[in-house]
Amino acid sequence: MDDTASMLRGYAWEANTTRAINGRRGQALLRELEAALVALPSKRLESGTFVVNGDVCAIAALAVYRKVLAGCARETAVGQIAALQPYPNYTDYDDIAERVLDFAVNALTVPRVLAWAIMEVNDEDCIGFTPERRYEQVLAWVRARIKGSGSTGR
Repeated sequence: MDDTASMLRGYAWEANTTRAINGRRGQALLRELEAALVALPSKRLESGTFVVNGDVCAIAALAVYRKVLAGCARETAVGQIAALQPYPNYTDYDDIAERVLDFAVNALTVPRVLAWAIMEVNDEDCIGFTPERRYEQVLAWVRARIKGSGSTGR
């Protein structure tokens, strides 16, 4: 019964993720994330952390993008996001993942399953990728899930 319950929870998670991606709110968020990625000055994404030497993960890219749109200088916005990390070179991935997830949900109001999906493609699906290749993969993943032709970077 444990295996069956676990399998059913997995199916429910996948279904909820699909609903979050395909819903109006999810589509708006994916379009905004696409714009945030296209706006990055260096086409690189980091994994397992918010910021490394000015480069960001996908969730941090969204946060920086929103701050810049609100009038904050990019360097200041990146610094504010970097300050959320416990300390430089922190390597407890599980703790960082929880911090990023909580930040996405609470500060950016990203639905939890969608934040998890974005983190998964940024971190887990791109293990061993260069930051440049990770950027390409995440951007392609986002664009593949945007319905219609409303994407900003095409």
